[in-house]
Amino acid sequence: MIMDTDPTKEYLAALLRELVDEAKHQIPAKASLWEIADIAAAMRVSTSMAYRFSALPDFPRAYRFPSTGSQQRGHGHPRWGATEVMAWWEKYRAR
Repeated sequence: MIMDTDPTKEYLAALLRELVDEAKHQIPAKASLWEIADIAAAMRVSTSMAYRFSALPDFPRAYRFPSTGSQQRGHGHPRWGATEVMAWWEKYRAR
């Protein structure tokens, strides 16, 4: 039996295995919650601009989960549903 030891093929096979493994750990957009930095990155705007968008009346409402810190009992940083944010920006697509 002849062994195929082409370094390029070995590299590509290893890369493919890594990509497949990484894809297994991806959370689908419909189940993702975004921080303001995620929204800014997705929209390619600054975080301050993303905060301004989040204050608009038609922007999706944020989720605020309880804080678990021993000193403060309050609400943590806001998170937004990824698909809700994407649906919001689709309303502003130029026609």
